[in-house]
Amino acid sequence: VIQGLVPRVQVRENPAFTAAFPDRQPCAMRITFKDGFTAEAMTEITKGEADNPHSRAEMEDKFFGLADPVWGADNARAAFAELMALEDVADIRAFTVRHQM
Repeated sequence: VIQGLVPRVQVRENPAFTAAFPDRQPCAMRITFKDGFTAEAMTEITKGEADNPHSRAEMEDKFFGLADPVWGADNARAAFAELMALEDVADIRAFTVRHQM
């Protein structure tokens, strides 16, 4: 479904946005629907950047939505718990074997 949208997407550089980088990462988007309705949005700092971080709930939702179908819920939860404390993982090779990465 997503690949089918590619021919209908137009990307244009805004020189003012480029000039603002790296202090800001402005992005503007406009979507025009088949019925002519247009939705627009803009951000100055990309979601996930240090100045606009994801909440833990957002990270969990995304991670488990992608990981559960691949690893199963139990393994995904174990991997997430370790990833959230990655600085405490003594052996990254053992971690990757444990979670079949």
